[in-house]
Amino acid sequence: MSDVRGALPDDLRAAADEVPVIIEERPGRVLRDAGLPDDLLGIFDAPAYADTLTDTDLRPPAIRLFIRNLRDEADDDPDIFREEVRVTYLHELGHLLGLDEDDLDARGLA
Repeated sequence: MSDVRGALPDDLRAAADEVPVIIEERPGRVLRDAGLPDDLLGIFDAPAYADTLTDTDLRPPAIRLFIRNLRDEADDDPDIFREEVRVTYLHELGHLLGLDEDDLDARGLA
């Protein structure tokens, strides 16, 4: 992950350094109950920086990566796994910065 962060421009690296990456096996029941798929690779969990925070936004921002799903996606190939982690991390970092799916797709991160 440090290689990916190190390649970011300074302003993006500063934003990325403020957000923890949490590694979990798979999405938990709360996410699945919210309608997210069990095979989700990652998620940005909090309002984007571009959004206005409210008093009800108590959770700190975090990027969650689902390691078992990433491994499954890569068929346990180490090179493909590293690429899946990189792309998923950058995708979720884009959500942190307020990019939507169309913006991410235009940047090759969807």
